[in-house]
Amino acid sequence: GWLIPPALAGGWREHPSHLSARRLSLASIGAEQLTSESILAKLWRNPWLPPAVLLLLALGLRIYRLSSSPLWLDEIYGYLLGERGLAALLQNSLRDPHPPLYYLFQWAASGFGSFHNEWAWRWPSVLFSSLAVPLVYWNANRVTNRLNAFLGALLLAIAPAYLFFSQEARAFAFTVFLAALSALLIGRIRQKPHEKGGWIGLALLTALGLYSSYSYGLIAFVQVIYLAAIFPRHR
Repeated sequence: GWLIPPALAGGWREHPSHLSARRLSLASIGAEQLTSESILAKLWRNPWLPPAVLLLLALGLRIYRLSSSPLWLDEIYGYLLGERGLAALLQNSLRDPHPPLYYLFQWAASGFGSFHNEWAWRWPSVLFSSLAVPLVYWNANRVTNRLNAFLGALLLAIAPAYLFFSQEARAFAFTVFLAALSALLIGRIRQKPHEKGGWIGLALLTALGLYSSYSYGLIAFVQVIYLAAIFPRHR
């Protein structure tokens, strides 16, 4: 009959040197995985990384195709006011249903009305809407863990309605930015209610909001009720 080689009869046996090399290879792979995981863990523990990632993502989404559509209706109204100059902006506030501050800011941001493209009039909305995203993260991180705060701010960054108004030359994005910033300031006031700086800052933000959009009054109203509810606890 056929002679069966000992290797086939007894099963293949790996040479000791090969076995040691395999173990070393597995050990090195495990060490690399641990190293990469530890690097990611260290990066995640960095308090500035999540808001930085959120800010860059929000900016990228809002800059993309920013000038793909021309200025329309309400945007054109602000554009025409800016072309007429400072006096027209101030005079318009006497009869316009919107306060003058954001019109003035747009006018200054567009080179005092000298730039005539969509970017010049929409970039403030892109900036303020993007800055609101990490502010929401910091607000949420005060009451929940970092992952939940990140996911909540991420939802805001990619929300279709918020993206739409973030690319519009109107005061909507600025209003959201002021609301998020004032909420962060209220958290500081709650921790240190006797510091005057927090109260002064909140008053300034409220004034900015009301002179930019009268709808900010609803936000200020809710904030006043909240402060009135929690402030007696600190007396």
